[in-house]
Amino acid sequence: KKIDTALHLGKSAGIHQQLNSAEAAILTQLRTGKTFLKEYLHKINASETAACDCGFVESIPHFLFSCSRWRALNKTRFGDLSYALGEYSSRQGGQSIDGPIERWKPDIDAVRATIQFAMDTRRL
Repeated sequence: KKIDTALHLGKSAGIHQQLNSAEAAILTQLRTGKTFLKEYLHKINASETAACDCGFVESIPHFLFSCSRWRALNKTRFGDLSYALGEYSSRQGGQSIDGPIERWKPDIDAVRATIQFAMDTRRL
């Protein structure tokens, strides 16, 4: 929810139309949290632990931005996607960096890079 704060505005349909079915499925998993990552598997009692092999909880933000297992693969992605995806969407004091949320537009390049990263890891 925190990662894709702009997509609740009805803009996700436009993104999904630009993706093939495999890409759309991965985006849906990342947005809903219903993934094969251990945090969700543990929540539904399909895994004994929520811990990633690196020792931290294998959550979506951990998987996308900080897991040491994927550090080399992550270097192939461009820029700071945590910013592009809304992780740091406001300055101290509450003023939005990108203007009012109602005018935000999804960055399809960042979305595609994130989906490709997830596909390359074969975790989703």
